[in-house]
Amino acid sequence: MNCTKSTNVITLHALKLDIDENTVKVNEIDTNEDMGVSKISTDEEYDFFIVKTKRNMQSGKQYRISINYVGLLNNSDIVALYLSTYKVGDETRYAVASQLEHVFSRRVFPSFDEPAMKATFDIIIKHRNTRSALSNMPVIRNETDGDWNTAYFDTSPVMSDYLVAIVVSDFVYKEKLTKSGVKFRVWARPGMIDTVDFSLDLGIKTLEYFEELWNISYPIPKLDMVALPQKMYGAMENWGLITYHEYYMLFNKETDSPLKAQRMARLISHEVAHMWFGNLVTMAWWNQAWLNEGFASHFQYVGIDHVYPEWKTFEVYYQDIVTLRAFSVDASSDSHPTVMPNADWSYEMEQQFDARLYDRGAQIIMMMRSILGDTVLFEGFRNYLNKRSYGNAYTDDLWTDLTETARNSGIDIDMKEVMDPWLLQLGFPVVTITRTDNTTATVEQKIFVLDSEDEIPDAPEDFNYIWYIPLTYTHSGESLATDKPSLAWMNRTLTGSIYLNGASADNWILGNVYQHGYYRVNYDLDNWNKLIEQLATDHEQIPIQNRAALIDDAFNLARSGDVNVVLAFKVADYLRNDGNYAPWKAFISNLKYVRRMLEKTPAYGYLEEFGRDLIKPIYTKYGWNFTASDLEPQNHGNYLLKVEAIQLSCEFNDEDCVREAKSAYSNWMDDMENNKIPFDVRGTAMCTAIKHGGQDEWMFAYRELNNPSDKSLLDNITTALACTQDVWLLEKYLDDYYREFLNTTGVVVQPPTEYDVIDLFAIIKKMRAQSAVGSFVANTFTLTHFDEMKSRDATKAFKTLWDQADGMRMKSQYKLIEDLGRIYNDMPQDEVKAFYKALRNINANIRWMEKNYDSLETWLEEKSEN
Repeated sequence: MNCTKSTNVITLHALKLDIDENTVKVNEIDTNEDMGVSKISTDEEYDFFIVKTKRNMQSGKQYRISINYVGLLNNSDIVALYLSTYKVGDETRYAVASQLEHVFSRRVFPSFDEPAMKATFDIIIKHRNTRSALSNMPVIRNETDGDWNTAYFDTSPVMSDYLVAIVVSDFVYKEKLTKSGVKFRVWARPGMIDTVDFSLDLGIKTLEYFEELWNISYPIPKLDMVALPQKMYGAMENWGLITYHEYYMLFNKETDSPLKAQRMARLISHEVAHMWFGNLVTMAWWNQAWLNEGFASHFQYVGIDHVYPEWKTFEVYYQDIVTLRAFSVDASSDSHPTVMPNADWSYEMEQQFDARLYDRGAQIIMMMRSILGDTVLFEGFRNYLNKRSYGNAYTDDLWTDLTETARNSGIDIDMKEVMDPWLLQLGFPVVTITRTDNTTATVEQKIFVLDSEDEIPDAPEDFNYIWYIPLTYTHSGESLATDKPSLAWMNRTLTGSIYLNGASADNWILGNVYQHGYYRVNYDLDNWNKLIEQLATDHEQIPIQNRAALIDDAFNLARSGDVNVVLAFKVADYLRNDGNYAPWKAFISNLKYVRRMLEKTPAYGYLEEFGRDLIKPIYTKYGWNFTASDLEPQNHGNYLLKVEAIQLSCEFNDEDCVREAKSAYSNWMDDMENNKIPFDVRGTAMCTAIKHGGQDEWMFAYRELNNPSDKSLLDNITTALACTQDVWLLEKYLDDYYREFLNTTGVVVQPPTEYDVIDLFAIIKKMRAQSAVGSFVANTFTLTHFDEMKSRDATKAFKTLWDQADGMRMKSQYKLIEDLGRIYNDMPQDEVKAFYKALRNINANIRWMEKNYDSLETWLEEKSEN
């Protein structure tokens, strides 16, 4: 330890460790002087283990503290040092792995369990000869004694203790060398080693690319990636030893789909990006975690785009996964700033690791790319990484380095001034562009809130929900072939104006070109109509990203009350002619809310007909034709659209889609092994066949519930069983899970997987999502059995109770939820917040119906007649 200030107190973190206090010693390094121990105490609130020495430790000197302790091999919550299991036939096999982020190193060894307290680590692991041991660094020697081996690992670079990693297993590996000589190995259980090639190839290529991009060598001579049967999170970026849930690292090219390849690629590239953003330079405290996660979340796509340019990552699916998801979670009082003022307790740390951190952070970086350009911005990132290597950083450090780089490049900007409003307050703006004459328009910003009556917390007084907005725009009199649209800054002003060079009265205006900015755009009605006309006549004159943005903005502006939803449907009406995934995905995602509102109304039949007609050209083009060519990188976008077309067509009861689904399911029933349904439409086929089938189809799937070997199939089956329209089967389904629920003692904690835990509450959720019939049965069941459910698992029970409000849109339903709140007025505080949110949701739905229903029904009916 380096002593920076004279003291006689050492405060460590320790939790669930059996420490032999008699062995605690503190010595000065140079002289080996024993400082003596006068007192040892603990502070359970902070997990502190406090050592008081007899003599003062002096500033500028180094000291060694030695402690003997025994820790637990955890098999309950899959963190710290835990036991992972898997089956080979009837034999259960074991592996040991670590997960120390966020604050779990204290459960493995006494530590300074804070990201800024960096150190080098020398790891020694004793294990049976039939196992291999891995840690962050390579093994430098082994000592064998009979059946046991002791592995000594090289000293690690200076790093935070949450990055320390250990794996002991009987796994096997494949390996290659990178161009710079890094030994790259991927590990899996023996029976799965033939499915690691995709991960090995992608991992090597992204590591090589990031070394080249940042001009900073990866500093460890090896990088292991290990596929674990159980993992708390999808992956963990331990330096030199990345661990994954095996779902995200194993790819069988014979049976797995392009969708899985993309999910895996995103996560692998994300973890490799962390080797620089997070490991080499680490956040100074947990409230600065976007410096780790926001950067890894953005550059995972940069890495993928380099390795697989044919995927067209930023054109096809970046928007849906990043931009639009960030918008969806950042438009209410439930949101929080990307950089929170406090994240001092473990639950606060956990709460901030959500889409506002990952996706919002990633989109903020996308906006910075449009502000500074990649050349200047990436050079700024290189300066940031070089200056702060092996250290820690605050967000202000990043702004300092970017501002210096920008000014050295001739760009006069203060990045802290510009960017702080985007990170230190929740939410994002909507910019309204209103044409005033041929060549000018006014612009106005306000915070975008999905529910106009939502009470947004006060913003920091320096910001007041006003942003520096880099408003990019163009008009139809200009060419969109350029990557440099016009730019006007809204310098924390509520209003402003833009000049439309060369525009005429019949030109439309388009804002937030390519949707690189983190803001929505609204227009005056005349401009909306011009854009709608352009989409109808030649949609390719508007970039793909903006076609998706126009659809998403219009539907969400309808939810906020800024436009009527008929306008949104008019924007989307051109889609029958658009064969690109991103605009379709934006429409399908937004359609879910409209369907919930219309599901039990006379207008729903018209909505179904409109949806069938709109998707028909896409569905007809692709059908159910799945071939090996789907896996070719250039076909991924078409594959994604094919899957969406089948799902939407079947959900809207297209005759051909229903027939194909029933045929695929019937063939699967006849021979499950040889008539497998393509993975990404299996759920759709099963749900559709059961929805339009009878007792035989349902019972066949029901019997397969006892097949636990394939968790993805189990997830499909449990969803498909909820699709039946036979009330008695739905009642049987719930009753069976309720009986199992009553026979369970206490709250069940199950190891996390890539699929939701299947229990009574999950079945209720699935049933609500599948149909109006299922929703009615599930809600009635919940009200009938709520007291018993609450007595056994109050948290899940209350969540299930209040979640039904999402589909409620009548005043009588508002009163029902309000009355339940009075009955259960002793609910926990967290449930009080959820209760009031449920009431707000119903009120918002009521207002949406009052504003939109009549006009939408009329428009859909007219479309049906035409």
